[in-house]
Amino acid sequence: MSRQKTLEQIVMVEPDSMKRQAFVELAKVTDDVKLQAKYLENALNYVTYENVSVLEKCKNTLDICAWLLEIYEHIPKSNSDYERIKTLQKNTISLLDWYW
Repeated sequence: MSRQKTLEQIVMVEPDSMKRQAFVELAKVTDDVKLQAKYLENALNYVTYENVSVLEKCKNTLDICAWLLEIYEHIPKSNSDYERIKTLQKNTISLLDWYW
């Protein structure tokens, strides 16, 4: 089994509240942009499980969105992914504007 697959399995046994951070860390240690995107998409799925404030959840979402948008700009045929993440980014900013 590859080191990457082993790390993925370790992340999956973490509590849901820790998975966002674990997936972001996995994305940081790979040079494969498609794999980075996969990890960051997984990280987005676990933002809501973290035991942090709404403000921190929004910040984490925006950080991941910014990274994903940069990746999707350079991956051919990823326009729908780019648009989906751009919409999430805009909605998160709107939430922050409304909340404060």
